[in-house]
Amino acid sequence: MKTNQKLQIEDFKNNLNFTNGYPIINSERIIRSLVNQKKQRQRKQGGNVWNIISENEDIIEIESQGKGNKFSNIVPKEFTLDPVFLGLWIGDGLTSIDKRSKIIKHIGFGNNDIENIKYFVDYLKSLNQDINKCDIRIQYGNLVLESRIKDLKENLIKVGLNKIKFKPNKTNNLSEGANGLTAIIRLANTPLSTILTKVFENFDFILRKSSKEFKFRFLAGFFSAEGTADKRSNKLQWGMTDQKEINLVLNIIKDLNFKNPKFYINFVSIGYNRSNRESDFNIFSKNILTFIPSHKKKEEVEGLIKGNRIREHDILYFSSFLLFPNLTINRFANCFRIHPSNASATAAEFVKQKLLSRDGTGQGSDPFLHLPTEKGLRWFKENFDSFRDITQELDRLGHYKKCFKKENIEIFNTLKNLKVSSC
Repeated sequence: MKTNQKLQIEDFKNNLNFTNGYPIINSERIIRSLVNQKKQRQRKQGGNVWNIISENEDIIEIESQGKGNKFSNIVPKEFTLDPVFLGLWIGDGLTSIDKRSKIIKHIGFGNNDIENIKYFVDYLKSLNQDINKCDIRIQYGNLVLESRIKDLKENLIKVGLNKIKFKPNKTNNLSEGANGLTAIIRLANTPLSTILTKVFENFDFILRKSSKEFKFRFLAGFFSAEGTADKRSNKLQWGMTDQKEINLVLNIIKDLNFKNPKFYINFVSIGYNRSNRESDFNIFSKNILTFIPSHKKKEEVEGLIKGNRIREHDILYFSSFLLFPNLTINRFANCFRIHPSNASATAAEFVKQKLLSRDGTGQGSDPFLHLPTEKGLRWFKENFDSFRDITQELDRLGHYKKCFKKENIEIFNTLKNLKVSSC
């Protein structure tokens, strides 16, 4: 590493204080130093120059001038790093460092959960940022329902993001995002981006100095952005592809006394080991769950921890037991083209949740029939909208061809045309 790079990192660390285990950045000193560096470089090499054009007790306004263009940006003189925001940003943010400028050019975030987006935007507001200057784009695949795009747009407007552009992805290939929907929020503020770039580059150092509470809340934000409650494997996992992020999350989890976290391909998970599951889930419930911004993610985790392993699309499986009273496990597996052991596990979970009851009047190697209970009927009716959406998606994407054997397509057509009044 070059000497001037070392000095810049040390400068950043010297302007970082910790109160109760939370990092506080003295951005005023960093900005004044950067303004002087820009002026010296401009005299020697040309390029943009920064000038401080106004300030008060809380903020400092910097004007960037070069090649006939002028931009002004506001930075708070001091601010506390919010761990949930950092979890969201590092988990699902735009953190690529521009090779030419050596900084993260935009403070950006891409997600479709409005509660995650609101948390991200509210933190920017707390830093005195004008969110009307944000560039907002809804990026959607060619197969996304218009109603989903409309709902996302309306939710963005509710949190104050009004200047929305649309960017369609015209491919029909699902692996290339044909069914994807994301709102991308980008704020151009080079001085603040420069500071956050240093946060990103020195995050290991920040975590070493931070409190356990800060680390737990960082994991909450990261989980809200990139976490899943895997109900079939009974584990909680953080998804990521970058090796730096993988090492980061693994080290935090180990430091917070989770037992034997596991890394597999693109996930770091806890709870996969039955002997440690109760302990790990207890730590997660007490220290992380409350601080997850996404209500949907929070509900998924709560359901898994409480032992409810019913997945969203399991309602489609349940409907087959509802429609066909003589359905055995083997026929159920055959209908949906799934392995009999998976079919049996699904039915067993329905029985455990008292959605189905077992009737020992089956035949041969499959002695049990599974009959919907009153609770099961109520649950199906309460979740009928979800059932309808799933069958519509399967029909629209042609996925039913993968889920059903040809001789059972009529079963899918029966499910697709089911009405709640007939249940």
